[in-house]
Amino acid sequence: MHRDIQLNSSSRLITVSERVSLRVLSFNRFMPDAVSAAAPAAASASKGIYPELRPLKLLYPVIFIPGWISHLKSWLEFLPVLTAGSSVYYMDTREKPSAGLSKDIFKYNGEFSIEKHTNDLEAVINALGLQDKKFYLAGSSMGANIILRYLVQGKKHPIAAAALIPNLDFKIPKWGVPFLYLPARIYYLIRPVIKSYLYLFKSDRGSEKSMLNYIFYGLDAAEPERLQASARDMQNYTLPDKLERVNTPCLLVGSRLDRMHLSSIVRKISNKIPNSKYLEIDASGETHTAGMAEIIIEYFKRYG
Repeated sequence: MHRDIQLNSSSRLITVSERVSLRVLSFNRFMPDAVSAAAPAAASASKGIYPELRPLKLLYPVIFIPGWISHLKSWLEFLPVLTAGSSVYYMDTREKPSAGLSKDIFKYNGEFSIEKHTNDLEAVINALGLQDKKFYLAGSSMGANIILRYLVQGKKHPIAAAALIPNLDFKIPKWGVPFLYLPARIYYLIRPVIKSYLYLFKSDRGSEKSMLNYIFYGLDAAEPERLQASARDMQNYTLPDKLERVNTPCLLVGSRLDRMHLSSIVRKISNKIPNSKYLEIDASGETHTAGMAEIIIEYFKRYG
């Protein structure tokens, strides 16, 4: 783990259901040397959007939810700047190796559905003792989809939210569906095939900020049985209804080059939410940068 993150975070397991406990990392403001090292990248990435990079501090904490099987080390450029602006709770989801699961969880259908993830978020908010309109939500990919569903059904409302490259659905390619029902250990055999498929057909590999390496981190660390159960359940995901009733200010970020999270879909999602702002970047990997963290802080700062 990154040295600065080790020194400036604490970890706890939060019980969210009878079968699941989630790891939540709590970050205080980063030390100045960590921020200064990340700041040049932030200034470059935010040029033309928020041209003046300056220290910011949000009054309330941010809950950040990474994407499906996303690995912590994918966020080592992003987190120092986000945590320089606010206290941050980094919430791992239940398919991650860090989650505590009961031995019998795989006997039940739907334990890794978006509905369960959304309920987990509500349980974490309650366990942290956060009050209505005294926290922010930010997330990427599946984390962004969890936030969108929470904005529709959650009981406690965030001050504002940021949803980076959300999906309309989570479809598995037809050739991959049979593997969802074979013994989970077969994953180690087909992992190179999955990587090749993503490289050839889904990545923005021509970009300097490709998402590909971040995805590969997650694939290498994933536990087969959790990955398989999660992929089965996520096949049934659909965008929540009633997004037009969401009153929370929401930043939606789409990527022009991303072939897994289409920018046209993200723009349509943004159009459904009355108080939203749409921002389009080039490559999806830019969502993991210091510059994106600065953009999120600037956006949240507008709302208190």
